[in-house]
Amino acid sequence: MSNFFGKAKRENKEAKQQRETSAEDSSSLNIIPIEDRSQSGSASRSQASIKTMGSGPFKRSKSSNTSDKTSDLAEQFFGIVRDLSEATDILAPLKSASMLMMRIIQNYRITQNNATAWLDLYEDLVPHATELEAHRDILEGRSSITDQACLDALREYLRTASEIIEQASKPAPKGVLRHTIRHITGQREKEAIDRHRQKLENHWQVYKAAMAVMLSLTLDNLNEQVRGLSGGRAVRIADDYGVLESKLWLAYGDNIAMCEPGTRTDVLDVIRKWVVDIETTEQIFWLNDAAGTGKSTIAATLAKEWQLNQILAGRFFFSPNADTTRTTSVFCLAIAKDMARLQRNIKDVVERALEKLSFDHPSYFNVQFQQLIVGPLQSLKISHPVCLVIDALDNCIAEEERKKLLEALLRRASSIKHLKILLTSRPLPDICDILQSSDIVCGKDIRLLDINAPAHKDVSIFVGNKLRNIAFVSEEHRQMIVSQANGLFLYASTVCSMLETSRRRAEILKILSASQAPQKMETRMDDLYLSVLRQALFDEKAAQILMEILCTIIVAFQPISINTISAFLPENHQVEDLVQDLGGVLKDGDPDRPIKVVHPTFREFVLSSRERANGFLVDSPTSHATVANACVNVLEQFLEYDILGVQAEGQLLPRNSDVPFLGQLIEKQTTPAVRYATAYWAHHATDADISLEMWTFIRHFLARQLLCWVELMSWRGNISLCVEGLARIHSKARKQHADNPSASSSLNLSVIRHAYQFVVHNQTTLAQAALQAYSISLVLTPQSSPIFDGYRERYRSRQPKVVTTQKIEWGSHSVLEGYTSSIEQLVFSPDSTRFIIISGDGVLRLFDAGTGAIVGVPFKDPDAEISVIGDCTFSSDGQQFAFLTGSNQVYMWDSQTGEEVLPRFLRGKKRVYRNYTRSAFSPTHPYLAAIDGPGIWMLHTKGGKDLMSFATYTDRHLPVDIAFSPDGKWFVCVGESKRDHTNGRAFVWDWESQKRINSYDTYKIKGWATPPMVAFSADSTRFATWGNEGAQIYLRESSTGDGVAILVGKGSDGCKSVVFSPQGSFLAAHGHDTSSITLWEQNEGKMVSVINGHSAKVLHISFSPDGQRLASVSDDQTVRVWSIPAGDPLESIFAGYTGDIRHPLLSPDWTKLVTISSENLNLYNLQERAMGSVSRGKPRKIMKYDHVAAPLTGSLIARGDHFSKDGGLQIWDTSTGEAVGPVIEGSRTGITYLVYSPDGQMIATTSSDLHIRIWDARTQTMIGEPLHVPCLSANLRPDGFFFSPDSQLLGVCSSGSSYVWNVRTREEMWSHRGNSVYTYAFAFSPDSTHIAGMDANNVYITNVYTGSRILGPRKNSLYTFGAFSPTDPLLAVTYSRGLELWKIGEDLQLVVELSFEGGDHRGLTFSSDGRYLAHGPFCWDVSSVPPRTYDGRFPPNSFEGKGLCTHSFLTYQNGWIHSSYPAGAVLPVPSNLRLQWLDRHWYAYGTCVLLWNDYGEPIIVDCSPLLPKP
Repeated sequence: MSNFFGKAKRENKEAKQQRETSAEDSSSLNIIPIEDRSQSGSASRSQASIKTMGSGPFKRSKSSNTSDKTSDLAEQFFGIVRDLSEATDILAPLKSASMLMMRIIQNYRITQNNATAWLDLYEDLVPHATELEAHRDILEGRSSITDQACLDALREYLRTASEIIEQASKPAPKGVLRHTIRHITGQREKEAIDRHRQKLENHWQVYKAAMAVMLSLTLDNLNEQVRGLSGGRAVRIADDYGVLESKLWLAYGDNIAMCEPGTRTDVLDVIRKWVVDIETTEQIFWLNDAAGTGKSTIAATLAKEWQLNQILAGRFFFSPNADTTRTTSVFCLAIAKDMARLQRNIKDVVERALEKLSFDHPSYFNVQFQQLIVGPLQSLKISHPVCLVIDALDNCIAEEERKKLLEALLRRASSIKHLKILLTSRPLPDICDILQSSDIVCGKDIRLLDINAPAHKDVSIFVGNKLRNIAFVSEEHRQMIVSQANGLFLYASTVCSMLETSRRRAEILKILSASQAPQKMETRMDDLYLSVLRQALFDEKAAQILMEILCTIIVAFQPISINTISAFLPENHQVEDLVQDLGGVLKDGDPDRPIKVVHPTFREFVLSSRERANGFLVDSPTSHATVANACVNVLEQFLEYDILGVQAEGQLLPRNSDVPFLGQLIEKQTTPAVRYATAYWAHHATDADISLEMWTFIRHFLARQLLCWVELMSWRGNISLCVEGLARIHSKARKQHADNPSASSSLNLSVIRHAYQFVVHNQTTLAQAALQAYSISLVLTPQSSPIFDGYRERYRSRQPKVVTTQKIEWGSHSVLEGYTSSIEQLVFSPDSTRFIIISGDGVLRLFDAGTGAIVGVPFKDPDAEISVIGDCTFSSDGQQFAFLTGSNQVYMWDSQTGEEVLPRFLRGKKRVYRNYTRSAFSPTHPYLAAIDGPGIWMLHTKGGKDLMSFATYTDRHLPVDIAFSPDGKWFVCVGESKRDHTNGRAFVWDWESQKRINSYDTYKIKGWATPPMVAFSADSTRFATWGNEGAQIYLRESSTGDGVAILVGKGSDGCKSVVFSPQGSFLAAHGHDTSSITLWEQNEGKMVSVINGHSAKVLHISFSPDGQRLASVSDDQTVRVWSIPAGDPLESIFAGYTGDIRHPLLSPDWTKLVTISSENLNLYNLQERAMGSVSRGKPRKIMKYDHVAAPLTGSLIARGDHFSKDGGLQIWDTSTGEAVGPVIEGSRTGITYLVYSPDGQMIATTSSDLHIRIWDARTQTMIGEPLHVPCLSANLRPDGFFFSPDSQLLGVCSSGSSYVWNVRTREEMWSHRGNSVYTYAFAFSPDSTHIAGMDANNVYITNVYTGSRILGPRKNSLYTFGAFSPTDPLLAVTYSRGLELWKIGEDLQLVVELSFEGGDHRGLTFSSDGRYLAHGPFCWDVSSVPPRTYDGRFPPNSFEGKGLCTHSFLTYQNGWIHSSYPAGAVLPVPSNLRLQWLDRHWYAYGTCVLLWNDYGEPIIVDCSPLLPKP
């Protein structure tokens, strides 16, 4: 590369001038223009091109050694040919052969009579070599090309190339007659060259078509992985299936034609001079002009030219034809991968950046831009330019995305030395606003289409080159086309494409000859488009067929192929012919390749109006309805259970991550038509005018194929599209029913609502495991459902058996997945479109308030051992939100996509504690204020810069809460004293001058429990501060900070919330423990009214948007509405939204209500005015120290509440889930542990009052008197508590002491009082005569009747379980990391020690025949010496049965129930059943798992239908 470029920048003007005058010096930049490599015409042009070839890859050979050099190169070429003639991996050597052939011809043509003809051949080879290199890079990593069509085409291409080389390597004639001979043979040679060119081009086109088909096999799935056009947002493409390389080539513009030789020379020269000028500070060349003026061909030409000269860093060609190229979703990824190929010296840097950037947790565009593009380019150590090409930015559909890309370019370009960016676009206002004023942008005034001086010459050359091989197109025809184009390249290229591809060329020329070219560009193109369409109408019937095809292509959310259209229109047998006839406006008509609209102006034309389209109008709603019906018809025929065939006989249901090569399997088992229909049928339906017939059609489809559709969407990773599509259909059905209520519309709405809620409620489960749609997700649907009753019956054999008394009901609200712990924060965006939940386990989830879908990926702090998320706040426009983490980092995310806006920002080394640090966005400036320990700092939200710190302004007070006024002029902070942490103080700043204007004392503040303490009025004239202790509210004037009034509200425990009305007239407040609300006038602070009516404390208040009403949510489980200012009760629009409400929050526009009630996260659409209660009353929650017991017979289960005041012992029947009697009132101090007797007749409990009680399990009555046991702990479970196998004895161990009693007589049979916490007993022998345990030094077995004992030296510190073999003298004991087997004889001898992985392993059991030993999920064959791990596929039969031999090989881990035999995940536990202490309270017996709902009621899941049988 160094020989291409001059030395670095000179520091003085004389040196610069000297360098400019030495342009021919070998050390200067010498980029070879494409047209210089490929010009045809006069010898002068040939010689000019030769002169530009200084020290590039094609050096000019001297005439004296040209023949020798040609012969040497030919020999190298034929050597390559011999080596690869039978090979399958032929791309790389063929690339070498192609380059050698170019060099041979370059040498040969210098001295030959037909130099121009050879140059024509040479110019053909340039794009061949370029595309071969691109194909090689795309397929890099594959061992070979296996497609036979590709192989055959390449070999034919090679044979023709060999003939050409033979011709070129013939020696030139010698002697005095050589000039005469060359003159005579020149014409024949030219004809031969032309034949070779045509033959070579034919083979090349065959190869390109075969390669495109091969690449398209992995291409169709691409666009469905991103958000559809109508969705408005794009999601990241993760390279899940290893085919991303073959997808990104769409963005590289390889299918875009280059400028014809001799055209666009002026603008090309200007850009070339700009590129080599390393002195200029103008790093961006913006080429902007109207559509169809040739911007993309210029960009493609320069991209290929710069690629050949090795200065191209990357390219991205935006296009409306595909979702990947009409958004920025893969922009950074495509550029990065292109850079890795084109600039090999930074390949490692790019790959490290890709590895570092987690695609499982999507980051925002600016983060990707910095890490994938800026960082690698900054690592380049070069003194020459590197170029980026970004074409047709106007085709990026989202203005916000265009803005972010341009801002990133302008912000980061100057940080990359010698970077040059060629950017093209139409002059859209938003693009112009950003680029016109920038000092680093040039080319703003260049225009490609000058009405006063049209580019006739360029167009004439273009038309001549394109049509010269079409015999029936005369020179007169070509001139006519040039004249009608009037300088517009789009017109000329459309006509040329039409004449090259259409079957009706004569008709086209006839139509063109009869037309008059108007001067207005839009009218000119409209007339041409009408000509294109009309020439395809060979009869009346063709018009209808053509419109069906056209409508399908135009409204498709991604390009679809001829075969896909044929699947959608099965009765239309002329698709391929008609698409071919429309070759002027449609591209890639191969049956397997997606069809693209050549130019956006054609799409605009057919979608415009009846008058303009003149019979060819594509009516969008009607067309969407047609395609939606076609999609559903295709799915009805194709969808079925386990569509991919992944569930093998005798295997567990696989999770998506368990399926190898999932992407390839999807492509193999489904067609492009099915994949398109799966992704987009719902989107087409919602964009259509849905008729009554179509509503019925949709309803029947959901009743028959919902689960199969969801399954395929899950396999493809598109559950979010399911949620979005069904949400839109649900919204449309709701509106239709409201406008025209009927029995039919009511049924439609009910079916669609249940389908929508099914996907929303189970979206996490469905995203992980497609086949669980037929399993646990289906089981937990409501009874008497309009669709799920039929599904449950159809797939009964695939469902676990669930026993519960809980009645599953889905109201009009959405029951969401997404939280598994207590809620710390619940925040709505100001525009009411998003809400955020931060749970106690440190996980942040962003939800779409309209659909209930999880947006993006839930966040958990990756830099902290325990994730802690502090304050979360939205910007005033709702487009961004910021949150702070326990690792003291600040994150800023985009609310619409759930992706990072800026790289996370680290502040200091102190931890950020939840509920202490707060943040606030400025509503008028790009600033974020945040509390950082003792101070406040400001972050610039666009550049990520730390602006300033207010740490010195808080006068020894720790900041607790901050807020900006709505007009952005004032800033208020409330803090607590650093000394006594009680006295509060408020500080007021004028933000414009950044000066503190006032401060004043406030009531007591405790920072460890701070709700918001600052609020501004809507008009910014007033603000209020308050403390969390005391009822005083300080109303102040914003401009001065002076006091207006001290307001005293209700409540001894401090003021909880103050809200101002949106209209700037009132403020309302309520206390922490009060049921009343106080209303004041805001200007002077006069009390207006006290609102009473709730019977319990108020949790949340909110003014309506018009300020005329106030809503309050109370702990009395009601939502009430009051008039303002009177405070009179009004009819509530929230009727029915009552129940066990926690964390209730109204959206600012009063259209949404989010609550946490019972075990559900609920989202209500308040516009539906649904009726009925949604609660069953107060839950009886499972607590951390509650204890559960299940009998080994599996007929009863019991639970004891640790903190219950009435003893809290409840018993349930496992066969029905019904409670057996009321809660047993025993100890009033709470139960610390409980255990069933082996015969299932008794329950023994330990209590905090240091007593043991024994209960009759059937009658729930106490047996005998309580036993006082002094060694018990008041708050902790005993170390051991167990019955003997015959249920006659009861043992307890605690605090180093052990006791055994006779259950019936209460006689103490044996005791051991130790002096160590490591002294206790843990198991009875099978005959109930001996007990095993440990003391400080030994493992022992004691006869409880005689007291005799045998000992063995203890090896490990703490044993957890013990078990006797039922057949052999063996004792097994476990500890945290392993298991020991002891032989019982005259003493205890350690036989073997086995290790296993740590975890929650429960139970230690021998099989009934004594051969096997099981501990949690592990099993060993102890009949062999040494014992071996049991490796059978199914559990040993001797573990089946009743009594002591019952053991479960099911475990609970990370939200899933797992099996050991067979090994794997069985089913997920729905998130609403994943209670906070589930890891402690799950219980397995046999094939059943015991879970609990939030009311403390059991849910028994029998997994036997899902477990394969031997």
